[in-house]
Amino acid sequence: MGKVIASQLATDVVSTFTAEVAGDVARAMTCVEIDVFAELLEWLGDGDLASAWLDAHAQGDDEGDLHYRRAHAGGE
Repeated sequence: MGKVIASQLATDVVSTFTAEVAGDVARAMTCVEIDVFAELLEWLGDGDLASAWLDAHAQGDDEGDLHYRRAHAGGE
């Protein structure tokens, strides 16, 4: 812990874990996992990509799940 992320690694994460990948993967993640991953993407400077991951995840949430409202309210 406490390491500074290399600029190239940050670029690689954002360019690898695209919104298209989110559509294939995000529904399989738990709400906690997606929140942590979205926070990482935000920290790396790509809030739009973080939102895309949250939205893709929310599509698989059922009523009462943490992100359900996001899917049915058009995002937050």
